[in-house]
Amino acid sequence: MAVFVRHAPSMLAEHLPELRSALETYRASARSEIADGERELARPAVPEDEGIAHGAAADLYDRELRLTEIRRFKRELYEIEAALGRMRAGVYGFCVDCGRPIPLDRLVARPQAPRDLDCARHTEREAAL
Repeated sequence: MAVFVRHAPSMLAEHLPELRSALETYRASARSEIADGERELARPAVPEDEGIAHGAAADLYDRELRLTEIRRFKRELYEIEAALGRMRAGVYGFCVDCGRPIPLDRLVARPQAPRDLDCARHTEREAAL
């Protein structure tokens, strides 16, 4: 079983600038990926130099893959914006479900994490049902 370091408010406060910076970097990257994906989807559907059936099938696959990526980046962007909102509200670093501190090593690894590991696992199990 892994051991996680719970944070004291002062320990978290020391790391807030770097966590905020990481979130802002991730936000810019997610926005860029979304914009790139949407531009890519705006291109014509079937290249003229390929056979219609082959080109259409390949294009459909590529478009579905890109749509999946865009949805993932939009979900990440939502989580990042929510984390920045929790920072502004002064509740960042505490689990949104149980209120316990989120271990600092979890926040460093995934600064947008809204839940501690126990609650995240519970939420994932519930979603899988």
